[in-house]
Amino acid sequence: MAPEPDIEAAEAAWTAYANSLPGKRMGASCLLFDESGRLLIVNPTYKPGWSIPGGVVDQNESPYEACRRELVEELGVAIDPGRLVCVDYVSADDSSTENVQFLFQGGTIDSHVTASIVIPELELSEWRFVDPVEAILLLRPKLGRRVRAVIEASRNSCIYLEAGEPIT
Repeated sequence: MAPEPDIEAAEAAWTAYANSLPGKRMGASCLLFDESGRLLIVNPTYKPGWSIPGGVVDQNESPYEACRRELVEELGVAIDPGRLVCVDYVSADDSSTENVQFLFQGGTIDSHVTASIVIPELELSEWRFVDPVEAILLLRPKLGRRVRAVIEASRNSCIYLEAGEPIT
């Protein structure tokens, strides 16, 4: 007869193994457009270059919930992040650690929502709507490539990128 397995020891071994696996930083952001098709961009005070609303995914938080939270924190309004349109794996380089970025399509926000936007002055110095082509030029390079790839992709697809470039 086989000995009874030690369930507690097996669970402890699994927990130790799982805790030894690498963790990846994640970010979640959102594409928001006005009624004229211009993209909402924000200017962070803590890093150079323009960005789009979003931020770091906290521990035990889904990318979708992180995006929803960041929209409230950065714009002062509750906006549905919409559907996932891009997952972008970014390897470590001189300026950043390895990370995975999730990009959601929040759609069009009307003038009533736009009028309600209030940015946190310690985090963002300004926001504006700009033509998507201009936005791509203003955004940090990796983010600009990510946004360009999403805009160029089919409207009903989700794309996978590495460092803002499609993997084919």
